[in-house]
Amino acid sequence: VEVVPLEDDVRKIAGEKVETRGYLIRGVKVKGEERYENELRVYFALDERATPVEFVAKRGMVKARIRMVDTVGVVRTPPPPVQR
Repeated sequence: VEVVPLEDDVRKIAGEKVETRGYLIRGVKVKGEERYENELRVYFALDERATPVEFVAKRGMVKARIRMVDTVGVVRTPPPPVQR
């Protein structure tokens, strides 16, 4: 794979603007092998921990976005038991 640094950007995460640095991860052409056409973009906050804040995966014409949010103080409801 090839990792390409992206320009610093401001992403909106959970309603707040976060300064980030992104990276594009994509396949490279290797003689005798099929090229991996999909890509993954990863964005890290420009904080001291480089906290991951967003992942964007692209496969063909489908794009999936995962945004990380702070869950401190969030009350979690456990899932119902699985019926067998």
